[in-house]
Amino acid sequence: AVVTAAALALAMAIAGAVDVSMRPGAPVDQDRQIQDALANPLRAVRIFAGDYLARGDRYMAQIVGQLGWLDINLPKPFLWVSLILLGLLVLFDTRQGVEVRPWQRALLSGMVMATLALVSASQYALWTPYGADSVEGIQGRYFIPLAPAAAWILHTRGFAARPGLLDRV
Repeated sequence: AVVTAAALALAMAIAGAVDVSMRPGAPVDQDRQIQDALANPLRAVRIFAGDYLARGDRYMAQIVGQLGWLDINLPKPFLWVSLILLGLLVLFDTRQGVEVRPWQRALLSGMVMATLALVSASQYALWTPYGADSVEGIQGRYFIPLAPAAAWILHTRGFAARPGLLDRV
């Protein structure tokens, strides 16, 4: 672990000393992009939120059903069935020992929102051309680690089905 941490620190120090664009073919200026976002945070929030509203369905589809370089699509019915089954599993969990308290739900919601903001900010700074009014470079796979947190946010015992109903599935 120490060797890995040292190698990572060395790589980060070298990467920080060299100014290499992650996207050479586009006019990306991460320093100015970050300065502008910090100078006008409401504009940045509007851009990030607008991106999720405009492309949220695409990100959801990429979580479950796009493979390769985002060029192999699984059939839409497969996506819908997968998302519906996951939703039903969350809503109809019958284990009475599992209880997500309001403070835990709020904490998880904050963590999810912060992660969404950080993903958007990173792609806005590193991949989006300077001054753009949208975010480029986000892929649905970035949100796969958020799925368990989202499931816990939505978990409730209020919709519990008959005990054992989901055990037969």
